[in-house]
Amino acid sequence: MKLRYLPSLLLLIFAASCSFDNPYIEDIKGEWECVSWMAEGKDKVKDSNTKVEFSFGQTDHYSSSLNGAKTEGVYRIVENKLYTKASDDPYEIMVKITSLNEDELSFEMNRAGEKETMKFKKSK
Repeated sequence: MKLRYLPSLLLLIFAASCSFDNPYIEDIKGEWECVSWMAEGKDKVKDSNTKVEFSFGQTDHYSSSLNGAKTEGVYRIVENKLYTKASDDPYEIMVKITSLNEDELSFEMNRAGEKETMKFKKSK
């Protein structure tokens, strides 16, 4: 009777020991500079000299700068979704990662019903 549960127990142990690595977690680490921010048909970086930077640390901490205004907080990645939560904000923000490799990062976000696309180049 006890041996009847052994295969199920072994399968459960095997499944729990498997690691489901997300390739985005390693590639996102580093410092990023925005090269394009498309919103409402205009590039905010080129048209209005908007400067955006992100830094994703080795742990779950990030910092960002929008025209010199700095924000810090924690981040997490689930599948192709990047979630950030500023330390002074109770809300979490989610963007969809559309492309990420060791040198380039692109994501889409929705602000007030408008799709916006940001592209970054790794600076460090």
